[in-house]
Amino acid sequence: MRRWLVLPLALLLAGLGWLTFAFFGWREAKMAMLEPPPALETASAIAPADPPVLLLFGDSRIAQWNPAPERNYSIVVAGYPGETAIRLIPRFARSIAEHRPTAVVLQLGVNDAVAASLVSADRRDTALQDSLDAITAMAALAQANGVDLIIMAVIPPIRPDLKRRILFQGGVDAYVTALNMALPGIAARHGAQFVDPMPLLRDGSGQVPDRFRRDSLHLTPDAYAALEPLVPISLPMPQPAGAAG
Repeated sequence: MRRWLVLPLALLLAGLGWLTFAFFGWREAKMAMLEPPPALETASAIAPADPPVLLLFGDSRIAQWNPAPERNYSIVVAGYPGETAIRLIPRFARSIAEHRPTAVVLQLGVNDAVAASLVSADRRDTALQDSLDAITAMAALAQANGVDLIIMAVIPPIRPDLKRRILFQGGVDAYVTALNMALPGIAARHGAQFVDPMPLLRDGSGQVPDRFRRDSLHLTPDAYAALEPLVPISLPMPQPAGAAG
């Protein structure tokens, strides 16, 4: 081999090795997000905050939501980028206890789908049930505390680029579809409301316009403005202690 080829070839091999190491590290971190947290202890009912609070809770899609100015209530945004529904149960319980919301809007589950696309079909089925169990646990906790819960359908990936299509391997859309099919039943069993945000995001042709798409998993400020109808106009004011029901 010519000497002048040795250094470029060594650099190429080192780069490939680093990319392989980084990919498998990312993959392991994502797969770890499918492991459920410790069992959640049953929380006692709490009185709602005064003035009332709306809690927006979920993953990065919630974290990037900057709702319109407050009305007769405060808005708390509790979004955790990269987190799965499976891992968010303890944080949801802490948010309920800390903020004592009157109402909660949930948007979560797409990170479960991304992580599950990296595992075997059998493990994916288990992860799907774990995701549904996690959302059910959150709905039950909200119900136990008299919280008005709005469960949003999981927004599926929007026109993934080639890199994401290769990584997702078609499994993300199927997982999201399965979640969304089950969410109305969970909402009905726990006195919650199920809403599908996609009609607010699609244009006349049924597509999500580019101005709403930051990337395949995240939304733009224009998209969040389109989702404002999902934010309640007002919330009921807490009743004084001893007031008649």
